[in-house]
Amino acid sequence: MPIADAAATPYERRYLYVHDPDAAPPRMLHEVAAILGRCREAQARRRAAAHRRADELGALLARPDAENTAVAAALQACGLPPGEGPYRVITANTGARSGGPADGALEEGALTEGALAEAVAHLAGPGPAAVGRLPDRTAFAVVPGPVTLDGVWALVAACEPSIPLHGGTGAPAAGPRDLAGALTEARYGLVSA
Repeated sequence: MPIADAAATPYERRYLYVHDPDAAPPRMLHEVAAILGRCREAQARRRAAAHRRADELGALLARPDAENTAVAAALQACGLPPGEGPYRVITANTGARSGGPADGALEEGALTEGALAEAVAHLAGPGPAAVGRLPDRTAFAVVPGPVTLDGVWALVAACEPSIPLHGGTGAPAAGPRDLAGALTEARYGLVSA
């Protein structure tokens, strides 16, 4: 049974699985699904606040004159260790073009951010990570540690096979001063994908 959430991307959909649905009263299933839907909405509000902090980090990284102390503070605001690398920078896009909010379609940025957030959740687990958008609306993530997308990207792409996912990664960044260079490499990798 799907958990209703019109704002969820294909990468954020959740389902209530019941081993024997005929044994459970339908009203109970709908009530449980409604409770899970409210939990999902609260989680989406928390995630939106985290994405805003990540967007601020992305704006700093996209500037060529960003100070290391400002980048370290933005990393800390995102819950990442401010001076302890390595960090991996990942950029992504879907190549999908939607008709826009007027026709009920999801914006490409929301799709990309949802896909990248799902991939990062597999990479970082419960640990900290920053997922947001750069000033040009490209989705990006900063993940602590020398992670790779091997196997994870295909798993996330399987959530919605009709939407092509493209990603780029930069070399591991040793600290805040190296993140802008890693972002440049990740953007190059994305364009080359």
